[in-house]
Amino acid sequence: MESLDFAKAGGLIPAIIQDVLTNKVLMLGFMNQEAYEKTQLKK
Repeated sequence: MESLDFAKAGGLIPAIIQDVLTNKVLMLGFMNQEAYEKTQLKK
């Protein structure tokens, strides 16, 4: 995976927020690196 540049936009990256059951797109939001890391699957 390519690295994400959190510094480019003041520490935030755009993120699509979806409903987990229906996959319906709910909104476009922004997340910081901490929030992004919390969304990653643990191996």
